[in-house]
Amino acid sequence: MMRVSSLIGGILSLVICVGCSQSGGDAHPDSLSGKITIQGQPAAEATMIVTGPNGATAGGSANAAGEYIIPEPPKGLLKFQFFPGAKKDSIPPKYLKPDNGLSFEYIGGKQTYDIELKR
Repeated sequence: MMRVSSLIGGILSLVICVGCSQSGGDAHPDSLSGKITIQGQPAAEATMIVTGPNGATAGGSANAAGEYIIPEPPKGLLKFQFFPGAKKDSIPPKYLKPDNGLSFEYIGGKQTYDIELKR
């Protein structure tokens, strides 16, 4: 029972964080933002988790235009993992895994990282 409660709590935390990334990202002095595209087209509603060097995570999701904001990401070299939006096959399989080759050095403040996912 305790395990289920912990899992539900973790999922709720991610959902709350993802919700914040859409509307309240400008309120955070530390944020990572950009646009996610696949073959030049917006990756609408794709969700991502970034993991920092110490294992800390943050998340966000793209809007219909593929734009995202991740408030307060961990500092350091970030690795990205993606989850599909409404179209289950929208994200190339390579990027559904955490060790997919995408990384970005986040040093704090407001930074931009545009991501092109290749099929």
